[in-house]
Amino acid sequence: MAQINRVLNYLSKRPKSPGVTASRIASDTKVPRDSVMKRIHDLRNEGFRIYSNRRIVNGREVLYYRMGS
Repeated sequence: MAQINRVLNYLSKRPKSPGVTASRIASDTKVPRDSVMKRIHDLRNEGFRIYSNRRIVNGREVLYYRMGS
């Protein structure tokens, strides 16, 4: 399965979650972290609504992704 499909399927199965980090997506889908961020960019260009939210966790800013409905 192509990387873009793995990332899309993973995000699609978590519609109500507050979000998931690129590192978590990478570890669960076996897609490198840098590729996850590139595939999210590709999905956005294809018209999928993928939101990113920044939160402070343990004093560090963390980026979370989630699919829009």
